[in-house]
Amino acid sequence: MFRFFVEPDAFARWFVVPGFRTPAGTVRVDARPGGGVSATMVSDDGATRLPFTVGFGELDPPRRIVFHPGDGERVIVTLTPSAGGTELVYAYDGPAAGAGDIAAVEAMLDRIAANL
Repeated sequence: MFRFFVEPDAFARWFVVPGFRTPAGTVRVDARPGGGVSATMVSDDGATRLPFTVGFGELDPPRRIVFHPGDGERVIVTLTPSAGGTELVYAYDGPAAGAGDIAAVEAMLDRIAANL
């Protein structure tokens, strides 16, 4: 499951929101602390392009990823082996997230499960 955060093709399969996709060809990964992911979300009609960068604070393969999606934001992803495969815990630390943000993250994480 760790690969979904550090491999461009795998990252592109889950990092999408309604109306947008992240083409694998736009994803660049520097998989080390201080590195990160830069990519571009593209609207389904191709008219809108949203470049973004997410910085890695910590990478402890295959168990833990700490990344910074924006100023004052930190996400800690913990991956733990379980009887059914791997348990993913996603913890957000930052300004209060709205219901739409939470729903978008839940949908993204569901895409990881669907692409295993």
